[in-house]
Amino acid sequence: MAPDNPHKPRGKGTRVVRDNVVSLGRDIQVKIGQHLRTMYDEVVKQGVPDHLSTLLQQLDDSEKTGEKDRPK
Repeated sequence: MAPDNPHKPRGKGTRVVRDNVVSLGRDIQVKIGQHLRTMYDEVVKQGVPDHLSTLLQQLDDSEKTGEKDRPK
């Protein structure tokens, strides 16, 4: 079996950039993005749990207090 030719077209949506580096075409990037959105849509809909929201608020408050105390 002959080795793969790095300059041979790899199929729709891909292209050889240099040697063995392959760049994904725009159509494939869009398809991957659609699949990722579908996979993570449910996670995004769940929102942030209350205990994490509280911790984030405390962090924001402490940063604001720290900014007032810092010399400029």
